[in-house]
Amino acid sequence: MIKNFLKKIYISKTISSLVNLVGSPWKGRGVILMYHRVMEDKEMDKDLNHGLAVSCSNFEKQLKILKSKFNVCSLEEFINNLKKESNKFMVTITFDDGYKDNLDLALPILQEFNVPATIYITTRFPEKDTSMWWYELKE
Repeated sequence: MIKNFLKKIYISKTISSLVNLVGSPWKGRGVILMYHRVMEDKEMDKDLNHGLAVSCSNFEKQLKILKSKFNVCSLEEFINNLKKESNKFMVTITFDDGYKDNLDLALPILQEFNVPATIYITTRFPEKDTSMWWYELKE
């Protein structure tokens, strides 16, 4: 209940305008957005309320907004921009842990919007040498 209340306050037009105005001197020259999973809308209940997933429809909305307001670039372009000490604000997208849905669900959406992303793969998963504690809790 409190979480929803705070969320409504934060996204209200008055507060978000204030945050943008006051926060701009500390905004920096870019942001790296980190995702874990993209899931079918109907499968979102399988996220176990851990917040590791975003629905396909929500991911599409986020990319639409990002593309309309910012220069969304590859991680390499992002780093080069920082090295040049350019004032150009850039956004880059990464995925942690390399879930299969990054390939099956996120990639087609990224391609649709022509948005580059970096996917970090956890090397122990292909070797089947590890498990995730939250899956053990679910079982």
